[in-house]
This record gives sequence, structure tokens and C-alpha cells, in this order.
Amino acid sequence: DHVVILNEVIVCNDEDFTVGLKRDMTLHLASGEFVVNFDDDDIYSAGYMQTMVGELQTRGLVALTLSSWFNYFESTGVCGYSSADCWEEDEIEDNLYGFGFSYVHRRSFGLSCPYPNVDFAEDAPFMYKLKELCGDAAVGLRPDTEGLCMHIVHRANSTEDPTFSREVPHEELLTLEVAALPFFRDYLEARANFWWPSLWYHMPHFVWKWSLALPRGVCS
Repeated sequence: DHVVILNEVIVCNDEDFTVGLKRDMTLHLASGEFVVNFDDDDIYSAGYMQTMVGELQTRGLVALTLSSWFNYFESTGVCGYSSADCWEEDEIEDNLYGFGFSYVHRRSFGLSCPYPNVDFAEDAPFMYKLKELCGDAAVGLRPDTEGLCMHIVHRANSTEDPTFSREVPHEELLTLEVAALPFFRDYLEARANFWWPSLWYHMPHFVWKWSLALPRGVCS
């Protein structure tokens, strides 16, 4: 794709940059007005970027993130919907602003409020800084009711499995925007035909690493 520019930095295994520093580096390498963050193990609908950036512009926001979302659990094949209904009161704010897979913001403000130079939990401090600098109303929330994004939960996630307020029936799952993607349909079909997902999920890591030929779908 001619619009994708790959910037490669080679470092030694024990000298890698922190996740926060990497995100800050991408802000300096970028050239556009808007920054859209993607997790490489999650699935986004074809209209995700247009919808999120469009809402940020329409509402005159500095940043926007999803306040509820769909999860697909590889271990069980269950789709669950996470929202404030399933979180403890003291967890709500961190859950609303601390999941960076759906961050969209204006690049200029991101440069003014860099991510902390840490390897984990760099997301929320970034959003809190934006709120402090620009005001609470400048950092918006958007519920994902149409399935713009599917958060894939697998054994290599760095965070705990998210709680969810309700289980999404398979019939509803197939109506979500992400389900219009042919490769996501193929992924669901492959998972449905994989009759021992829970056993696979709990395999020792050395077995999991060597079993690359098994149909794990689009995520690694």
C-alpha cells in the first residue's frame, strides 16, 4: 500500500524502547492532523477510522475513545460486551480512558502531552494529561453499539481478561460492522470448527509456540 510508510528501528533484545516511548516516536514520525491508534491483534471495521475521526471533528474534540466495546474470547469462543455496567465504581474512569486500542486524537495535542516512558499502563496517564490540559469536555467518549471494533482476548494479552455486562448471541455477532469483513467471517468459522479451544488456550507455552500449523485464525 503506497500510503503506508514503514519506519524500522533495529535494537538489541535487551535494549528495546518502552511502549510509551515507541508511541511518542510515532507521533513525531507522523505528519497528519489526526492520530488513530490500532492494536495489531484487534479487528476494526472498514468504516472505523472515518466514523471515529468524523465524530471527533463534529464534536470539536481533542481526543476520543470508546466507552464500551465488543470482546471476542479465544479461549471459549464467547463474545461479550463491556460497558460501565460491569465495572466497579472505582474502576470506571480507568476503564473508560485506559484502553488505548481505540484512541483517536489530534496529533498536535499528543505532542504536547507525551506518553510516559514506561512499558505498561501508559494509556490512561496520556488521556488524563489531555483532560488536564484541555478540559474534561475536550476528551470525548463514544459507545460502540454497532461493532466498529472487536477486541480479541487471547493468552498473550498483557492485561487481565475484561469483564463484560452481557454475552452477545452469535446471531447478533454476525450483524456487527466487523462481521462484514470476509476474513473475520473466516476467523469465526475456523474457531467454530476448532473443537478444543479451551484446551488450546491452556496449553503450555512451549507447545503453543511450536503448534503454528493449527488454525488459530487471524490473531497471534
